[in-house]
Amino acid sequence: MRMNAEFQQELMESGYIHRPLPLHEEVSLEQTEREKKVTARRAVWSGDGEGCCGNPVSMERGTVETVLIEAENMLAMEAPLLCPCWPEGMPQDGDCSYYGHIHAAFPVKEADWTSFHRVRALIRPECDGSRTVSLSMYLENDGERKVPDRYRRQGFHMMNLSNHQWNDCIWEFPSLPRDCVSGFGFRYRINGRDTASGENAVFYVKEIWLEAVENPGKESGWLPESNQFCYSTCGYEPDASKKAVLAAGTETDTFTIEDRKGQICLEKRLENVAWRGENFQIADFSELTQEGEYRICAGGTAGDWFPIRDGVLEDVTWKGINFLFCERCGYPVPGKHGLCHMDTYAEHKGLKLPYCGGWHDAGDMSQQTVQSAETVESLLELAAERRESTLLCQRLMEEALWGLEFVFRTRFGDGYRAASLGLIRWTDGKIGNDDDASNVRVHNHALENFICAGVFALAAECLGDYDRELAWRCAGAAEEDFGFAQERYRTHGMELPLPWEHTYSSSAALYYGEIVTAAARIWKVTEKEEYAEAAAEYGRKLLDCQEKDSSKTGMRGFFYRDETHQDIIHYNHQAREHVPATALVLLCRVLEHHPDKILWEEGIRLYGEYLKDLFGYASPYEMLPAGLYSETAEDPDIFRLLHLQADYEKEKDNHTLQVKSGTRVKPGYGVRQFPVWFSFRGNTAVMLSAAKGAAAVGGYQKDTFLMKAAASQIDWLFGKNPFGRSLMYGAGRGYQQLFSTFPGTCVGQLPVGIETDGNSDVPYWPGGNQSTYKEVWVTSVAKLFGIIAEIYKNQT
Repeated sequence: MRMNAEFQQELMESGYIHRPLPLHEEVSLEQTEREKKVTARRAVWSGDGEGCCGNPVSMERGTVETVLIEAENMLAMEAPLLCPCWPEGMPQDGDCSYYGHIHAAFPVKEADWTSFHRVRALIRPECDGSRTVSLSMYLENDGERKVPDRYRRQGFHMMNLSNHQWNDCIWEFPSLPRDCVSGFGFRYRINGRDTASGENAVFYVKEIWLEAVENPGKESGWLPESNQFCYSTCGYEPDASKKAVLAAGTETDTFTIEDRKGQICLEKRLENVAWRGENFQIADFSELTQEGEYRICAGGTAGDWFPIRDGVLEDVTWKGINFLFCERCGYPVPGKHGLCHMDTYAEHKGLKLPYCGGWHDAGDMSQQTVQSAETVESLLELAAERRESTLLCQRLMEEALWGLEFVFRTRFGDGYRAASLGLIRWTDGKIGNDDDASNVRVHNHALENFICAGVFALAAECLGDYDRELAWRCAGAAEEDFGFAQERYRTHGMELPLPWEHTYSSSAALYYGEIVTAAARIWKVTEKEEYAEAAAEYGRKLLDCQEKDSSKTGMRGFFYRDETHQDIIHYNHQAREHVPATALVLLCRVLEHHPDKILWEEGIRLYGEYLKDLFGYASPYEMLPAGLYSETAEDPDIFRLLHLQADYEKEKDNHTLQVKSGTRVKPGYGVRQFPVWFSFRGNTAVMLSAAKGAAAVGGYQKDTFLMKAAASQIDWLFGKNPFGRSLMYGAGRGYQQLFSTFPGTCVGQLPVGIETDGNSDVPYWPGGNQSTYKEVWVTSVAKLFGIIAEIYKNQT
């Protein structure tokens, strides 16, 4: 595998990810925004009465005042990082509690900001000892369209800052409603003290301007901007499919690929594609396999340079490992945080179990046992396919073992386990005082134990030559957890976890798929017949959930939530779309002489047919559509499982409108590019989970179409999307800061994903940096690793 020399040096200097990789802000979106031509400016606040806002006032904790420093008026914000009690209105049990905000609110004097595209300010944090610092800007609008929206996803912009220096911060918002601005200000969440933190958080803000610019950033729509090429800015493996998307209207019908020497290596016709009433052009340069650096040229426009070489996916993998390393909980990450959360614990039958380890969930510091377990699963799967790449394999195994240790330590040994914790503060590591997080959720649910049993069994297989004794213990834990799960499932059936756990939307079909996966893996390491029997039994139940007749819906091969065939399986945030497909493939590979194999293979074939049918509705970017939907919303109980924070009576009609904004397949049924969703939006995990299913089926059937369809989802992440930007920070070009309050900006971060606006089925990627869509998420990287593992597994 060849690697970029500069990146190779950075890897070595990081100790192969034992300190975070350096950030390359020079090719970030923030740098591009700073270089834009400003065509008009208006002061927001100057401290001397000028501007469209008055002097700021403090709305919560600490002090907010105007100060004069070196003859300049500045906003000064300050508050202690700890408080003796939880503020009024905060959960008093500590669940997701923090110490309030420093909140500087500016009275608005001039409300119409529509002629400006962005706010710009200079911000200087003076937060002694804080290794990651962030501050949020907000805007409220009381015009025709209200901001923030019902779910508070619009009107906020979180900025990761460099401590002790002036930061040039820009919030570009060309599509944000701002015709009647009623509020503007800055807000800092007071979240306790890390190991190195000082006593107070202090911020200075000056030169706050509204600006109009040439070419404000694209925030929605399928068409690329004019003269823009949308392709994987990370580059391509030599044998990969390689396509770029352009808006129709270039002054030529051909494109060329040029190398660094200025030589034309390929010249071809552009393919014209009409889709949803818009016209695109496709540049397909898949036949270019010679390693080198290239750029696309068409109509007098040249794109940025990108590589074609063996090892592009390895680079991405290293960067993803970097993000996971930065998200470690209970581990001192250099430049990020200290040994954190040693005083978070679960209680069960008089025992206290420390709940630090694994990886923080996202941009906050919450923890989910199942999410950490599934991250271990992806790391092990990828390590198994990279054994010939010794350094990478060893580093993947190291990270996997970090998470595996945590999954072990969540077990109480009687079926109960520490399951999850909502946490958005640093704690002091001293057990017994007021900042402890002692409210870790504990339960004995069959699904979590089935999932963990499957992960332990996979670990037992992968660790055989790596750590034989640990492999032995993993096999034992797999059998124990499977036994606990079986007993619970027999007596209680399908139980629901708590609403904030990532398994909340679980269905009977998911249970069957996870049982099959766990049982087949345990059989593989133990060869005990009872597990083969369980795998086959639940394989039949899983197939009973599959649609085999397309006469009603226009498609077949997809899975319903259960055998009644009432509700199609869908996800809109966390996603396990791949589980039925990967379970059936595993059955065929592990129990290859079983008499039911012909049934499993037919199920695999039908699911592959469904994916191909979906792909027939895909956009020119080849993003796999979210699925086939019924225009009728699920019943209220299922709706609440799928759509947290959404009210069924208020949103059921919007469900129908969202499906109708897709493409009708049959009366009452339509295909959506993006999920039906409300509060929780972002399609990375949904898209990647479906892609893993496509890769598993494609690999088993040796179907190159499905394998390419899976790989094209990776291209979407790295720039072959309507915005032409990489979604992974530090990979490719055009990446931007993401919502990552606690880990700060890290190479390898991926967000929850591109969303839609309202009931549309059109990609929407607003400039505001806010959860959920722009929040970093361990799940996104884990899902990416799962696809890369499938690609490596099925390389010829």
